[in-house]
Amino acid sequence: MKRIGIVANFTKPAAADAVSRLAEYWVGRGVTVTSADDVPGGLERMISSAPVAGADLVFALGGDGTMLRAVRLMGDQQAPVVGVNLGGLGFLTTVTVDRLEPALSLLERGQYGISKRVILRCTIRR
Repeated sequence: MKRIGIVANFTKPAAADAVSRLAEYWVGRGVTVTSADDVPGGLERMISSAPVAGADLVFALGGDGTMLRAVRLMGDQQAPVVGVNLGGLGFLTTVTVDRLEPALSLLERGQYGISKRVILRCTIRR
C-alpha cells in the first residue's frame, strides 16, 4: 500500500484523535496519508490535503453518512473503503474507534473481507 485517503466527520468529538492515530500508524510504515477534508491543527505534518480518488485504501471516520460521502468522493474508482464508527448505530461503518489499532493490524496482514456494494445514481425531474 502506497497511499491511503481519509474522509472524516470532524464535528464528531472522537474524530481528531482517531484520525491522528490512523495517520501515525500508516505514516510510521512509510505510507502517504491524504485527506479530503481540512484537518485540525497539528495533523498537517502527517496528512496532506488531496482528493481521496487514487488512494489504495480509504478510511471513512464518522457514521454511515461519512461512509456514503467517501464513496461519492471516490467517483468511479474501485478501492476498499473502511468505515470507522465514531458513535451511534452505524450499519455501514463496521470498525469501532476503540478497535481501530487491531483492525489496522489485520488490514496490514491482509486478513479482511470485502463486501461489494451497488451504487445507484438517481435524477428527479419535475
